[in-house]
Amino acid sequence: FFFLPMNNLVNQLLLLDLNNIGEPGNRNDKQDDLRNIINIDINNQPFNPFNAFRTNWDNNQLGRFNHHLPRVNQTLTNFLHLGNHGSIDCGGRYVTYQMIRVDSAQEWARINGDANLTQDQKNIFHHILQPLINLPNYDPNNNYDRQRGEKTWSKMILNMSFMCAQRRYDTIEGFWRYYQQINY
Repeated sequence: FFFLPMNNLVNQLLLLDLNNIGEPGNRNDKQDDLRNIINIDINNQPFNPFNAFRTNWDNNQLGRFNHHLPRVNQTLTNFLHLGNHGSIDCGGRYVTYQMIRVDSAQEWARINGDANLTQDQKNIFHHILQPLINLPNYDPNNNYDRQRGEKTWSKMILNMSFMCAQRRYDTIEGFWRYYQQINY
């Protein structure tokens, strides 16, 4: 609903012959990698972050949420600086790609370990980081890229996942500002 452009882009890609992008491979695996970008399930249930905001968060919970929100943005901003020409590169031997996967998962683990956050608050952060946490575990030996040249498939998946996470953050952050003005 609020991420329709990314959903539309992924759905249009799913209609293409995916073997024309990168190295030919298992079509179902490539489709799953694309679908994971727009996955909104948390604990195998569709998640709507707008329904997770509550008016009964105490001051400590509000403070912790407001503490983590800019940190997530900083994490995403740091990833953006890893790219050239407006996109993020996978790096030699997929070093940057793997670093983004690991750093996103570590950021999520840090937030998830914050005992002062409610489960709803944790789910909101998980929703933001989910496209990067769900990146396929590509490396030099496991990928759908041509063995010589540009890492076309991995780079596309990485950049689309990043764009989705960034749009989720922007939407949540904007909604949160509005929500606070009305409810707190």
